[in-house]
Amino acid sequence: MEMAGDKEWFLLDADIPSLCAESPVPLYYQIYQQLRRRIIAGAIPSGSVIPGEERLANQYGVSRVTTNNALRQLVLEGLLQRERGVGNIVVYEAAKPTRMHLTDGIVESVTTLPGTARVLGAGTQTPPMVVATAMGLSPGHEVFFIASVHSNHDAEFAYSESWLRMAGDVFSEGAFEANGLAALFESAGIVLTHTQQSIAAAMASELAVKHLHLSVSDPVLLLTLRSQNARGETVEFTRHQCHPARFSLTN
Repeated sequence: MEMAGDKEWFLLDADIPSLCAESPVPLYYQIYQQLRRRIIAGAIPSGSVIPGEERLANQYGVSRVTTNNALRQLVLEGLLQRERGVGNIVVYEAAKPTRMHLTDGIVESVTTLPGTARVLGAGTQTPPMVVATAMGLSPGHEVFFIASVHSNHDAEFAYSESWLRMAGDVFSEGAFEANGLAALFESAGIVLTHTQQSIAAAMASELAVKHLHLSVSDPVLLLTLRSQNARGETVEFTRHQCHPARFSLTN
């Protein structure tokens, strides 16, 4: 680490990840993704200075045109600001990650994520085959669908899709945004007796990329939930795609 005036330089030689020349992803975009991930995660904090295009080009072993394109993309996204005589200043303020404890009550903690929710769309639909199979539905059976994005500290950390075996007339956008799925289940008289969950790494879907401000190749933490009532019917199938830098699970 070095100093640029009263600011810190980041990404010196020891910190440079290698590039893959054989990858179909352009070299400038690989550099852009590496820098972007570290800025979003807070590894390169706001106010830090990223070396200029010539210095980065020497460190990565690429042309100045390549590093200039990478830096320009970060500027266009509002993550960097170029200041003459200083360099490329990080202006993005990374949000503190939202944490969910694995020891929390499973039904409470996963049907109602921390923070606030915003409904993107809701209505009756025939679910995708994989969802219908998981819920034990016959072909053509319609369920109620909700797409939402969850945020904490003004930072979006999860894109969620829920398929519910319930009538649409009990849906209240305000109740859902204030209290999550728990409020809908209560209104519909649905009592969950047990829930199965899985946690895995996955590639972000197109909608998750859009609403969580990710890159196309970025991974997400995928929480998949299947909740049942006392009769053993699956009444909820939910997929939360969580931003890896803004959400974490703790013991």
